[in-house]
Amino acid sequence: MNRRSVLALNKRILYYIFILVILYPWLDGCVAKRTYIDESTRIKFVSGRSLDSLKIGWESISPTRKQFSNIRKELQKAFNKYPDNFLIHYLDMIIIYAELNYQGVEYAGSLNMPRRCIFVTLRDGLSYVENVFHHELNTILLEKECKLFDAEKWSSCNPEDFSYWDTTRGCEYVRTHGTSQPWVDTTYFHQGFTSKYSMTSLDNDLSRYAEALFMSEKEFWDAFDEYERVREKARLTINFYNKLHPMFTEEYFRGPGNQQGVKLEE
Repeated sequence: MNRRSVLALNKRILYYIFILVILYPWLDGCVAKRTYIDESTRIKFVSGRSLDSLKIGWESISPTRKQFSNIRKELQKAFNKYPDNFLIHYLDMIIIYAELNYQGVEYAGSLNMPRRCIFVTLRDGLSYVENVFHHELNTILLEKECKLFDAEKWSSCNPEDFSYWDTTRGCEYVRTHGTSQPWVDTTYFHQGFTSKYSMTSLDNDLSRYAEALFMSEKEFWDAFDEYERVREKARLTINFYNKLHPMFTEEYFRGPGNQQGVKLEE
């Protein structure tokens, strides 16, 4: 290679370096760090990539750095509502996506039970991220600790002749309606359900009660006081969590630590 060719190559290399220097701040803001490990729980937060760890048929959009950071902050509120060393027994990783869909159906969250992993997205907005976490974690808890949950007594709280109607565990409902929102719908309280989506399957019904308890909204506690079916199911949910850890009581769920997502001394 002659001197002229070497100079041309060096100029080209310097040009590309210059472009990277100029673009780096923009790229740094658009692409989230690959992995963050929560110091208190040792649970990994991973920025999802296209088809990352997912089966064929899934499509996804990675979060920006800002989206990743905002979702992680919301999840920290959720983490604070559980006792120390509780989550690590059931969860290893949370994969964060901006969007996640399967065969055209967009999901707010999902999970991979064998990998002890929860997927969280921004489908229903940042304010719904904490709901998604409590919902998906409850599904894992029910699967792992099913002997601690009284499914027969739960079903007895439902209206006579009622049966959960979605054999896809809510997937068909989301496909039809495009969302599982609203997470609380007062229309169904008198029947013992927190929303229409709760009527799709027993695990979605229980998970929606878990959401309601951890989010601790006033309208839910008003329904708790007014409707016997809601009260009975809420107490069965609390009893299930109390068997997992004695910290979970009605007083706790109504209390400031749960409502604010601030870690309290046990």
